[in-house]
Amino acid sequence: MTKRLLLFVSLGILPMLAACGSAIEDERTPTSVACRLGPDCDHKWARAVFWVQQNACYKIEKVDPARIQTFGPYGKSEGTAITIQKVLTGDGGAQLFINVSCANIVTCYPRVAAQKISFLEYVSGASNLVVPMHPPFPQAHPIPGLGDPSVLLR
Repeated sequence: MTKRLLLFVSLGILPMLAACGSAIEDERTPTSVACRLGPDCDHKWARAVFWVQQNACYKIEKVDPARIQTFGPYGKSEGTAITIQKVLTGDGGAQLFINVSCANIVTCYPRVAAQKISFLEYVSGASNLVVPMHPPFPQAHPIPGLGDPSVLLR
């Protein structure tokens, strides 16, 4: 009985420790790209919109000159929701901040740190590859009044 209890407790704790490990990794990942107001910021903002379209697990809910935001996250989904925010720095520049979140406390797919790194590399111009990182969710479109968040998944 004691061995079963120990096994049960260890199986319950290991996923939580794994989640803690990914949270530590995430805190070390850079979260913004700098740009100069004008053509530089406009170019990087356009790349940010394209990156979100290709990599977010949820469809884009809002795009304006200062914010890109997807729907979600919902329920216990492992899929990531993304928000990009442009913050003026006061010296003729801006920072494009990325926030990636998911509703599942154990795991997110793709990993939050991997998405942040992919975003930073693509938007800064260090990489021209936009490889969709999301799992093969079925294509769906938001239907007003339906109330089922699964229709908002890509």
